[in-house]
Amino acid sequence: SPVRPNPLAALRASLRALEESGGKSPAYLSFGGLDTYLGEALRFGALHEAGGPSATLFIVLVLARTRGRILWCAPGWSDNRLYPPGLVQLGLDPARIVLVRLARAEDLLHAAHEGLRAGWQVVLELDKPLGLIQARRLQLAAEEGGGIGLVTRGCAEPSREGAENIIAQFPQG
Repeated sequence: SPVRPNPLAALRASLRALEESGGKSPAYLSFGGLDTYLGEALRFGALHEAGGPSATLFIVLVLARTRGRILWCAPGWSDNRLYPPGLVQLGLDPARIVLVRLARAEDLLHAAHEGLRAGWQVVLELDKPLGLIQARRLQLAAEEGGGIGLVTRGCAEPSREGAENIIAQFPQG
């Protein structure tokens, strides 16, 4: 049988880290046992990209480990729907999410930029890869606000350029 992590030990470690940081958010998002594989890949104040059929699941799991408000920027034509009972089962309070559906990609980018500058965690769903200038603007906004920016193009493979870190293409399963 697999070894189960000790939630009390994880809580103590989190509290110790919070005390050592003077109450500031950690620089990196920790995933316990997955840190061996991810390292310090999910840095606060940065833009990241995830792709593949399970990218939305991965993003929700990431957001469940953060604090504060979440701005989810989705195109109006997207069929990707957030299911509140499912979010709760994954540990994410749907009340933290402000869902914005806009028709134009430029409007989505502007909303994501403003959310990142304000320090929110931001998800940006796109149908095309970010251009280098767009990615750089979002990266600077994330650095200024200190939140995590997560870009996805649904099932499409990550673009390999633009975002600070390409987390992975997550297979379905």
